[in-house]
Amino acid sequence: MKLLHLVLAACVVLAASCIENPQAHPPAARYKAPRAKDARKGRTAVTVPGLPSSGTHGSPSQLSGPPPPPGFPNASTTGVPAGTTLQRAGPQIVTENGVVLDSLDIEGGVIVKASNVVIRRCRITDPNDQVVKMSETVQNLRIEDSELDGLGTALVGIGGGGSFAAERVNLHGSVDGVRAASGMVLLDSYIHDLVRAADKHNDGAQASGPAKNIVIRHNSILNPNHENSGIYLSSHYGPIDGVTIDNNFLDGGGRTVYVLDKGSGFGTPTNVSVMNNRFGRDFNRALGYGKFFQSGNAWADNGSPIADITTVQRDPGRQGNQSSSGN
Repeated sequence: MKLLHLVLAACVVLAASCIENPQAHPPAARYKAPRAKDARKGRTAVTVPGLPSSGTHGSPSQLSGPPPPPGFPNASTTGVPAGTTLQRAGPQIVTENGVVLDSLDIEGGVIVKASNVVIRRCRITDPNDQVVKMSETVQNLRIEDSELDGLGTALVGIGGGGSFAAERVNLHGSVDGVRAASGMVLLDSYIHDLVRAADKHNDGAQASGPAKNIVIRHNSILNPNHENSGIYLSSHYGPIDGVTIDNNFLDGGGRTVYVLDKGSGFGTPTNVSVMNNRFGRDFNRALGYGKFFQSGNAWADNGSPIADITTVQRDPGRQGNQSSSGN
């Protein structure tokens, strides 16, 4: 009889070990799928039953600025493609190289500790720290056709120090949009509705060094809170070299493009090019600050060229944080 009891007890333990905890979050490596067909037009974020609707989550500290002009990324050309079915998932921690997260509605953010990871057609919400966070050793993270929502309290949309490329990403609801390290490429994305916090300032895209070979091309970056910048390059923690800011719509911030020697001994960022961008007039202090190459920049509303964005200052006597210089 004693032997029978031991056998029955062993069977119970074995059966329990085979039952997956329904509250446990599935491992990130489980989700792998082939590349989706590109559908750049007519996309809308997908709503999964039981989850909040996608889009800007209202907060008294979130201010919506004017929409991007035609031809630049907006909510209809970024984020999860229309018709995509998303599978609900909890927080993801990726530790294996080459993992693909595809078509997930992730509550709780993504932490990436491996290289060559792809996040594709995902909606990621996280009110804490960073919506997508990388280890500094991460290489070649790719985020595409996805929405990142900081829910009005997250500090950063994408950050952590590794190298990444983000394409057709709709990012909103965080204090800062992206924090760039070496090799960052930001393409065809929409950064907007940054969150005002009492002890923080807002940057759509920020690099504080060390960093090199950064490309920011054909994005819409809006900072309606009139604090700090649309794009901020500061040699605070190391040198910055080789930054291309090309063919973007940029609007808002204290200074829309802010290139600064932070006084930490690393000097002013070098080989910075600001070219072919279209600027909005909703800034607080100046359109630009610092030393960098400029060419082909113009106002978005009337196409008038801007020879030097660092000379365009706000007129304190005018309403609505509009520019007094230029056309």
